[in-house]
Amino acid sequence: MYDHRDVGCVLLYTTHEVMLDDLLERPLESGDVLSNANTIILMGKVREGNRMGRALHVAKHRGSACDDSIVPFEITSTGMQLRSS
Repeated sequence: MYDHRDVGCVLLYTTHEVMLDDLLERPLESGDVLSNANTIILMGKVREGNRMGRALHVAKHRGSACDDSIVPFEITSTGMQLRSS
């Protein structure tokens, strides 16, 4: 565990892939800036029947147990709302 007030850096890394499945298949290379990250949260679009939605997946989280679920979310006027799948 670490104190959230001691975070040294947050990096937003935008890719050409927009579909979450494509992001999940993308390998991390040893020289990739993300290879040294403690936590990686992938966010992308997913197909939900005949419509598109958004979902996230915690791909890497050093030092803590983490669920492997893909979690749908919505962005509303009050912020990001996680949905139960």
